[in-house]
Amino acid sequence: MSTTYPLIADAFPMGEITQLAEGLHVLRQPMLHNPDHINCYLIEGDKGLTIVDTGIPSEDCYKNWQMLLDSPLGAKGVERIYLTHGHPDHVGGVKWLQENTGAPIVMPEKEVDAVQRMWRSASDNKESVAEFFTSWGVPEESLGAVYAMQDGFKYGCPDLDELNVETFNEGFSMKIGNRTWKTVDGYGHTPHNAALFCEEDGIMLSGDQVLTSIFPNVSIWWGSELNPLQSYMDSLKHYKNHPIKVIYPAHGGSLENVNERIDAILNFNQIRLDRAVKYLAEAPQNAYEAIPAVLNKKRNPMMISLLAGQVFAIFNCLEAQGLIEKVSDEPYTFQTRAGVVVEEENQGTVNA
Repeated sequence: MSTTYPLIADAFPMGEITQLAEGLHVLRQPMLHNPDHINCYLIEGDKGLTIVDTGIPSEDCYKNWQMLLDSPLGAKGVERIYLTHGHPDHVGGVKWLQENTGAPIVMPEKEVDAVQRMWRSASDNKESVAEFFTSWGVPEESLGAVYAMQDGFKYGCPDLDELNVETFNEGFSMKIGNRTWKTVDGYGHTPHNAALFCEEDGIMLSGDQVLTSIFPNVSIWWGSELNPLQSYMDSLKHYKNHPIKVIYPAHGGSLENVNERIDAILNFNQIRLDRAVKYLAEAPQNAYEAIPAVLNKKRNPMMISLLAGQVFAIFNCLEAQGLIEKVSDEPYTFQTRAGVVVEEENQGTVNA
């Protein structure tokens, strides 16, 4: 098999099938918001294609999928639809695909729970959602934007109870054609991002765990785990133990310098952690007030759940590390612990 891979910086053509290696292709699908695309991968097998991630539920995406099904590449049909995780841009088209191919959905068990319990149910539990966000300091006048995003997540995620879904846990593998694909399990961005790795060729389809041009969002959401940022950084370090030659991510172009990128992502998150320690040493604050200082971003009203959720995750990570402490519950307010040495910010080479 070929081990020379195209490094197309960020230019997989939208809505077209691009071959990446023998038996491996990408179909870039459009999204309505940033990033403006998702890379869906196609693995050729003896019994048909394995589709990896689906894009959002939109007529443009369905048209592109129909183009694939009508093409010579789709002539054998679809054997399975593999979902790296349960966010709407990854699962949104799966109902249409299953109805039009008959293929089973294969995805992590924790992600089925995330889709059903968090991404879909949050929209129907607005009182509980409001209590969650206001406890972290988000003002009531911002809750409309929170609800709008959660309503969008429900719309973007089909009811998996109505579909044929096969689940797996850590350590899953599949033989597809001449390659064996094993999961490299990642956490934090989502409960279980199950990247696919072919060790023989060094190819990884990373989902959202490693992205080449943006930094994965790691947030505490309504109903999520309490320390996703630590889980994310710990699992990301584990990726460095694998002989990865090239990563094909869900967003952006391909990547060869994998460990260098992992270090950049870790550095990005450490800068934010250090900023929070320094900021909370000056005066106790809640997460909403801390957004500009810790994230170096404005409080964009339409994105407030994403922005505030990242600060929630940073504060919980630092509290678990013993560097900050909660001093109030109305709303949750934190300060740096006495005796903690506040380091000067390490700017590194990353715009965090």
